[in-house]
Amino acid sequence: MKGIVFLPLFFVVFNGFAQNLQSRLASAVTVLEKDKQFEHAMVGMYVVETSTGNVIFDRNAQLGLAPASCQKVITSASAFELLGKDFHYKTLIGSDSIPKEGNMLGNLFFVGNGDPTLGSWRWKQTSEENVLKKVTGSLRKNGVEYIQGNIYSDDRYFSYNPVPDGWIWQDIGNYYGAGAWGFNWRENQYDLVLASTNTIGERAVIVSTNPPVIADDITNLVRSAKKGSGDNVYLYAAPYSKEIFASGTIPVGENKFIVAGALPNPPGTFLTAVSAAIKKEGIGFTNSLFTFSYALK
Repeated sequence: MKGIVFLPLFFVVFNGFAQNLQSRLASAVTVLEKDKQFEHAMVGMYVVETSTGNVIFDRNAQLGLAPASCQKVITSASAFELLGKDFHYKTLIGSDSIPKEGNMLGNLFFVGNGDPTLGSWRWKQTSEENVLKKVTGSLRKNGVEYIQGNIYSDDRYFSYNPVPDGWIWQDIGNYYGAGAWGFNWRENQYDLVLASTNTIGERAVIVSTNPPVIADDITNLVRSAKKGSGDNVYLYAAPYSKEIFASGTIPVGENKFIVAGALPNPPGTFLTAVSAAIKKEGIGFTNSLFTFSYALK
């Protein structure tokens, strides 16, 4: 009798749990949809029990929507599952010649393998300063005092297009719309530093960028708005673009207002940084910088 009673009792408990969860999710999504911030938005949610594939909750699951930042949780979980907790990205450095008497007669190469943390400020070991120090240290260790060839970055680990089809033009030039490159640098992000006057409507001024060289030209259309209005600036630039333009507003009376954008060419920006670091270290280099890319063949 105990065996016969147990199964239907378990079934009843599970169904009750699923129905309760479904009800709670429905209530939570309804509250979210009524929030003023979602007044003109669509919300989609799809919850599945992993062990059975049963659908627990479905709201607009078949509706095509732009992904939100919360989708990064899925990306991170997938990477952890597929790559494992001990996986390490490797960015390779090498040459097509052996240094002789301090001279590298050939070229210097940096080969990317999709490392998203290269040059990231979030960890000491991945910081721009630490990465560049490792590069110059490696050259010094191998006795390199002068590079006679060119310096190359290889971006061909992924496809030619770092930004997926369908991403909107208003997003891809900003830091949250940065693409996934085969050779990433500083999380593919730069900072645009702006200053504004005390008069609403007047043109803001570009103070600087970090890194200092990110494009050939930046067109500034940003103006001053009321105090406390926040960051309403959008940065526009396509991958590989040599021009950026900025529009929108920042509050009045700002001396150092930082807006974050997406680097148009991360492997190229890396080369500029590594070239400066090499020269600062006293290693001679007078030739050119090039990026290997499917898009530039």
